[in-house]
Amino acid sequence: MDTYPITARSLGLYFKVDGNNLERAYKDHLSGFRNWEQASHAEDWVLHPENIGKRLGIDETMLHKDLMTFLTNKEGHGKRHTLIAAVKGTKASDIINVLMQIPQEQREQVEEVTMDFSDSMFAIVTEAFPNAAIVIDCFLIIKRCIEAVEELRLKAKREAQKAQNKEKARFKKKLEQLVKSRKYYRKKHPKKYKGKKLGRKPQRLNKRFRPTMLANETVIELLTRSKYLLSVSGEKWTGRQKTRAKIL
Repeated sequence: MDTYPITARSLGLYFKVDGNNLERAYKDHLSGFRNWEQASHAEDWVLHPENIGKRLGIDETMLHKDLMTFLTNKEGHGKRHTLIAAVKGTKASDIINVLMQIPQEQREQVEEVTMDFSDSMFAIVTEAFPNAAIVIDCFLIIKRCIEAVEELRLKAKREAQKAQNKEKARFKKKLEQLVKSRKYYRKKHPKKYKGKKLGRKPQRLNKRFRPTMLANETVIELLTRSKYLLSVSGEKWTGRQKTRAKIL
């Protein structure tokens, strides 16, 4: 339980013992929690300055229905000795007060801190680690790029929808004009013959509107089905996606 994220009840099921008794024994005696020097303020903040390194990461996340800010050592790779500080909330002044308890010599040795675009995170890092270079997480950069491409795709789709609506309106108007012209023609030229009709086949007045097709799909369908291929590398496209991207 010190090295793996497993609950006492799960461990109790494996060893065929009472999980509740194991949990109480671990908390009260085995873990040393009752004698922990940070137990009095652990609900608000926890600090482990001995885990600090040259490359750090700072971010906020939800923990037990509350927002927490975590400062971690990237060289720990999420294992033991990774957590440096955990502070409840995202208020810059509260987090800075906790981080300032780390000796100045250790804080000045930090060379790099990875973070998001948050202004509060920027204020925390510049105040607590004056010599560190701020690095924006590459995941957030790629996410911003994908969101920008998605915005352009949706804009093009809306424009294609407007163009199709106009095309449909023109088609409907053309049918209405055809009805009027046919009535006028019959009025001037009444039917005086029997049998098979002569001349070209007349156009149906209830003909269904068919939008302009590109290959085997409309422009709107093309933009709708291109969402995934625009978010991945071209090297991962299938043959059909390559064809669709070329048309797009």
